[in-house]
Amino acid sequence: MIRKAYSIKACPNRPGRHRWPPALLVTALLVTSLSLAGADTAAAQAGQRIFRSVPEQGDTTHVAVPGGRFEKGGFGRWFYGSDYRQLWTTPLELPVLDLDAVGGGLSPMRPGGAGQSISLHFMGEDGRRYTVRSIDKDPSKRLMEELKDTIVEDVIQDLVSAHLPAAGLVVDALMEATGVLHAPHRLVVIPDDPRLESFREEYAGLIGTLQEHPSEAPGNEPGFAGSRRVSGSERLYEGLEESPCERVDARAYLKARLIDFLIGDSDRHRGQWRWAQFPAGDCYTWLPVPEDRDKAFIDLDGQFMKLVRRIEPKFVRFQEEYPNHKGLSRTGWELDRRLLSELEWNAWEEVVATFQSELPDPVIDEAVRRLPDPFYTQAGDFLARTLKVRRDTLGDFAARYYGFISNEVEIRATDEDEYLELEHLADGSLEVRISLAGSPDIPYFRRTLYPHETEEVRIYLHGGDDQTNVVGDRARIRVHVDGGGGDDAFANNSRAGRRTTRFYDARGSNRFEGGRAHVNKRRFVRPRNESAISQDIYTLDWGRVSGIRPVVYYKSDFGFYAGLQYARLSYGYRKAPYAARYAIDVGVATRGGVKPFVTYSGRFRHMLRSLDGQLEMGYSGINMVRFNGFGNDYNLTEDEPFYELEQAQFLLAPALSFTGSGDAHGKWNLAAGPVAKITYTSLDENEGKYIASYETPLYGTGSFGQAGVRGEVVFDTRDHPAHARRGARIRLAGELYPALWDVESIFGNVAGEAST
Repeated sequence: MIRKAYSIKACPNRPGRHRWPPALLVTALLVTSLSLAGADTAAAQAGQRIFRSVPEQGDTTHVAVPGGRFEKGGFGRWFYGSDYRQLWTTPLELPVLDLDAVGGGLSPMRPGGAGQSISLHFMGEDGRRYTVRSIDKDPSKRLMEELKDTIVEDVIQDLVSAHLPAAGLVVDALMEATGVLHAPHRLVVIPDDPRLESFREEYAGLIGTLQEHPSEAPGNEPGFAGSRRVSGSERLYEGLEESPCERVDARAYLKARLIDFLIGDSDRHRGQWRWAQFPAGDCYTWLPVPEDRDKAFIDLDGQFMKLVRRIEPKFVRFQEEYPNHKGLSRTGWELDRRLLSELEWNAWEEVVATFQSELPDPVIDEAVRRLPDPFYTQAGDFLARTLKVRRDTLGDFAARYYGFISNEVEIRATDEDEYLELEHLADGSLEVRISLAGSPDIPYFRRTLYPHETEEVRIYLHGGDDQTNVVGDRARIRVHVDGGGGDDAFANNSRAGRRTTRFYDARGSNRFEGGRAHVNKRRFVRPRNESAISQDIYTLDWGRVSGIRPVVYYKSDFGFYAGLQYARLSYGYRKAPYAARYAIDVGVATRGGVKPFVTYSGRFRHMLRSLDGQLEMGYSGINMVRFNGFGNDYNLTEDEPFYELEQAQFLLAPALSFTGSGDAHGKWNLAAGPVAKITYTSLDENEGKYIASYETPLYGTGSFGQAGVRGEVVFDTRDHPAHARRGARIRLAGELYPALWDVESIFGNVAGEAST
């Protein structure tokens, strides 16, 4: 039998470096290799940040070019995109902010801007807060230190040209027409005024939009738009969990999201919203107040962004045809799944129809006309035409998105004592009713889920002593009920079985009745999101992503390799960081002719309770092996290629694995399972190699089958596997083959690897 020689490998990163996420790595490589496309302006752009143009003392208007650095030649426009460069490089007459007139007189409070913008907050003599927010951006504020002051930073800064300056003016008119609560924008430049005090040097000359900051009024006076209270999303969440008397107007929120879809605004995480509370009988209703319209009408065109979009679809373009619904909506999933869960499709249809009727052509024309004249002259026709087409096709996009977020529905109750009734109907649909425990016949939440729309529903009961009763027919929709805190009671009185009815509760004194339900009493802490890219509170646990990408590389063992990889990643309830992942690779290598590769690798979380399932299989047309002779007594007298040999190999290796916490805040993974291989070693194809120098064919050449077991142990303390800044990964693996099939005597091998 031909045996492989293994060695311990150390693969440290270079000092001061770390691995980058794939999308960022591709971006950096593209930028570096094609940086000549922007060479005419890169030197001038380096180190520049948000543009300022200081008006003369006493001026009431000021003429400035908001983004002269975005000018590029023909090739630069083709590669990086034309975007809205013509607007950024157009002189614009701007009103100078009158610190005496606005709000009865403005006094600076504090700077702001945690993202790409900078802003200055003012307090008005009228008791209201106002903010001037820059229209220019500085993406380097969120860039890794290793990429600052590089060509990558210059290109990312150049992407600001894809933003429509003064987009908020158009969006204001659209929200006015559709009844979406908002704070109107005014385009201004901050004066060079001593009343700015310590902020004068940094903020004088800043071009931005002036808005009232939605906030509460002092005392019991009405606040923004006459509201009783105004809060951010975190405080809203707290109120919604306290009592069913605090409710968001789901239809109003849906209408606000339709605005986002219409204008192509892909940046709508929970930090981009404020919420205004209004009395509704004895209870309160919260209305959405969307903020930050930086990404409205964004147009990331050009060949460079076309390549990036294949990796990350959230980099959308404002065109007549709607983009990928996942890319446009991704940052809003957390809010959408939480706040739209009570609306069925007929409600969506009604809201969409009303929304479209509120935006006839004249309203859209007038909205676009709010742009400054130089901007309207150049971009007005395009914006109006595109908005009208998107308005007409909005229903199709809404239907796609509704289907997407309705596949796995999330419903949240409150901390009150509540009664949850789930009724499986004969047609496979599921009716969900939640009411206060003292009024079980008066549900405050009611929705019917249909099997052609929904596969699964998760219901979080939060605190309180809650009761759950499942009734009705057999189930076609899977149900997860999390009891949360309190002493809860669960009963399955339906014909639904354990596979479709699952109760979870590890806190309180709980009762579980009915034997046809899966009961999980293990403590579970939902993993919180630690990504700097996503603003979600928790890691993703629903949906799936998939894609096809080309794979091209050169390796001395294979020659040039070219192929395609289809990868799919699925997320699931209580399965972090994913529920399943697999990849299929198909390609060819060029060494010694055209050699095919077909491989499959997959991992399936919690396939057997806490054990994951793994599967690796495939065919390799050119598997390179080093054969130095038998045993440990050999003398290498030739160059290394002489001892190489080529094999074709079939592989099948299922396994079970367990992942647990280890010391030093790391994780370890133990995997083991059977393995079967068939190798074919042709002496003709290895002519001139050491393996062919023997007079008679060696044991293991030709077709050779072997079956055994293999396992591995991995200990990983890295802070992030894709681009680790600290920590290490250690892997030990081994295989053992008994005297089965074509194997005459037992043998095995061991491998080790360490990396940072």
